[in-house]
Amino acid sequence: MSESFGAAPMLTAFLKTDVNAGTLIVSTGQDGVRVFLNGKEYRRLTSHGQLRVPILGKVAVRVARVASRTSPSKPPT
Repeated sequence: MSESFGAAPMLTAFLKTDVNAGTLIVSTGQDGVRVFLNGKEYRRLTSHGQLRVPILGKVAVRVARVASRTSPSKPPT
């Protein structure tokens, strides 16, 4: 069974009834998105718009885009 939630970012879950393990595919369409599993940040960011995570059991998923920070330019002296 495959299930998709929302337009973007999208979560697709593949389920099998007799196994409590699988691969979570987080597809955001953007690189550098932070993924949180059960409230803890996963060690890698999305690459090529996706992140694949092996999972065991139930997980709560949250994503957050990393904001780019640039310092304001200084006027020439």
